[in-house]
Amino acid sequence: MRFKLGRTEVSVSFSFFALLLLSATTRSSEIIRLSLITSLLHECIHLIFILLFSGKIKSVRFSFMGGEIKRGDISLTATKEAVISLSAPVTNLLIGAGLYVLNVYEHFAIVNLIIGAFNLIPYEGFDGGRALKCLLEGRVNEKTANNVAILLSFISCFSFIALNGYLLIKNNGNILFLITSAIMLISLIIRLFSG
Repeated sequence: MRFKLGRTEVSVSFSFFALLLLSATTRSSEIIRLSLITSLLHECIHLIFILLFSGKIKSVRFSFMGGEIKRGDISLTATKEAVISLSAPVTNLLIGAGLYVLNVYEHFAIVNLIIGAFNLIPYEGFDGGRALKCLLEGRVNEKTANNVAILLSFISCFSFIALNGYLLIKNNGNILFLITSAIMLISLIIRLFSG
């Protein structure tokens, strides 16, 4: 489904609707719904900060992987780009911590904490990796910034794989987390060799 909001094209893929349907029919539907709400909140915070800094939004796409924002050609300072990247995960962490401390909406608090922390990982495609790269580009040359971002991305992937492999051996791990970490690593390798 595609439509326009002003000059911004909004698209919602079939996979997003499939995820909504899944969330209504599974036993763990509450967590899936809370994850969707948290992800939508996360992307809305990015959108708000882009607009606050006079950035232009070309398109917004929602799929089972979350939201993807394509921006216009206006370039912002490295500091503004870093703030845009960090705004959503920090908001998730603040909401999660606040709700957890108040001891209300515990599942929503935990989902916000997980999504916020996960997005702060210094992995190249995540908010933390983008913010790190923006902040480095103003202080070191672009090649060094790219190399640091790639190195930290590999360290993150291998750390998650090792940690979850250990937890799986101890019967406390999650196979989906291990698969996600492996996909992140494969994606990083593909980007490295195709770029």
